Amino acid sequence: MSEKSINKALYKLARSVLNQGLYQRHESDKMLVPFMFLKTKTTEELRNLEPDADSLQLAQTIIHRSRKNYTYIIIANEASLNDVNGNRVEAIIINAFDLSLRKGIQIAQKFNPKNTGDFKKIGPLEILETPDLIFRSQKSNKTIIQHKPHFNTEIKNDTKNLSSVHTELAHHDPSSISEVIHSFILDKLSHSESKHYNGLFEINIKETKPIKKVGLLRFLCSNAINELLGSETSHNWMKKTERKLIIICNYNNAILYQAQASNHKPVLFKLDEDNYKDFTKKQLDREFKSVQLDVKKTANIKLIMKLSQLNLEYTRRGIARPTAVIKNKSNKHNHHHLKNLTITSLAFLFTLLAWFLLKKE
Repeated sequence: MSEKSINKALYKLARSVLNQGLYQRHESDKMLVPFMFLKTKTTEELRNLEPDADSLQLAQTIIHRSRKNYTYIIIANEASLNDVNGNRVEAIIINAFDLSLRKGIQIAQKFNPKNTGDFKKIGPLEILETPDLIFRSQKSNKTIIQHKPHFNTEIKNDTKNLSSVHTELAHHDPSSISEVIHSFILDKLSHSESKHYNGLFEINIKETKPIKKVGLLRFLCSNAINELLGSETSHNWMKKTERKLIIICNYNNAILYQAQASNHKPVLFKLDEDNYKDFTKKQLDREFKSVQLDVKKTANIKLIMKLSQLNLEYTRRGIARPTAVIKNKSNKHNHHHLKNLTITSLAFLFTLLAWFLLKKE
């Protein structure tokens, strides 16, 4: 079934909800809890459904009892589908409906769950069918305005007169951002001018309005970049030019994700495992206390680095650290011990940074 034959606005919303389902599932060992995305003219809502119930029937019952006039209803759940070899694999299934249309769309993304190895998507997104509308129809009232991402691209030449691509990308939707990053770089690599590129692509994301789900943005952008580096277009470019690809994605003046690949080496990924910038104050305090206790037991380098990152995040936000976790007779000694560890960890961090910069030169 072709994308051209379905409603573009509905398909875009369906992909966005699918991405949220994949994001919820990628760090979980359990099946996705089914949920609904409900959109009216002025509001959007996510609502979980009972795991053991028929998601579509339950959605019909809930909507029938509701007094709201929904324009779009999208249901997400997890099920098993056959892969190209006939094996059963997990998949996120999306049933999406525009209540002004008689037909909806059903799409799916197969994946390998975390509990059987590394989480990864299997194959491309699939359009399965166009099911009949199962809700009471509404008059056409289009409320979605398609805002296209804005690009501002600068080409910089290096000492070998090869070009690196630096782009500012302005948008607010994580799904749209990740999709255009993928298509933008693929288009550049497919162009005849690509032979003059040195392989460095830097994307700076500028929000048109606040991005609430930075974790989702990081997940989608990292997946888009990984898929891009593993694509046939990228391999052909690296083979022809004998150069490596380096992709850096920034958000709010900090690295969101970066990765590189060449034909001689596997893809190298770098992703901040802790993501303290995304933590709420409560989550940050809980992590700080936990690491503080671990450091008390054994101060290895990994824990010292964690503590250093946490201290830097508190400093960046300009907020106070939580009170001491252990209150006993040796509290004064513990405070002195923590202070020394903090100084040591900061010194180690700056030493590591200086070593990296010297090596880069």
